Amino acid sequence: MVGCKPPQPKFLSPQRFRRTLQPYEFVVFVVRDLKDPCFSSEFEAQEGPLVEKTLLHRPAGLCPARSLIRSKVLRLYSRCMIRRLAPALLLFLLVSPSVFAQVKPTSAESEVRDALARFIFAFDNLDWESFRFAFDDNATVFYPRTIPERANGRAEFERSFKVVFEQIRNGRTAGPYMDIKPQDIKIQLFDHVAIATFHLDDRAGFLNRRTIVLNRTKAGWKIVHLHASEVSVTSKQR
Repeated sequence: MVGCKPPQPKFLSPQRFRRTLQPYEFVVFVVRDLKDPCFSSEFEAQEGPLVEKTLLHRPAGLCPARSLIRSKVLRLYSRCMIRRLAPALLLFLLVSPSVFAQVKPTSAESEVRDALARFIFAFDNLDWESFRFAFDDNATVFYPRTIPERANGRAEFERSFKVVFEQIRNGRTAGPYMDIKPQDIKIQLFDHVAIATFHLDDRAGFLNRRTIVLNRTKAGWKIVHLHASEVSVTSKQR
């Protein structure tokens, strides 16, 4: 340091700099393995571990403010640490992308419930494209009343559901056309398969039962089987 000797941090003598310093200049050296730049004990500068030096200016005859020196040292130290840590950080990002993908995990059950909610919403509003998209191409369907046969595959269940859609619409042009409210929902998970069962209380004197089997695919959870049935119940049974 030229002109003054602040208590911290400690610096090398000006003779180590390559040219003669002017009265308004001073030199800051940063130690390679610096742990905490806020304490002078970490600044025992030796010629070997120096990695960076910088020339600062001050008004003639004045000692540089400690805050200015500390601010400059911190910036230099930060640049050194960034250069040292950058390769390790890059390797971590390349090797462990799954770490970031698992920050906010989503349970399989919540995914199934979301898929069912979208399916019911589409059915309530007779949204044909969203409704049909909920099914797998090879899905099978058992209907509750007017259609006794099992529908096998997309061509058959879509043909039957189009008839059901028109019956429910009954000439109306604005939805929602129904208000499906599943009751007592139970979801069972078996690896990539989910079974959802629930009741519907939408017909007097009957309890409607529904079983929906879903399979997890690359496009999400798809319905592979829908079974609809109903049983007659008395007021006491309900």
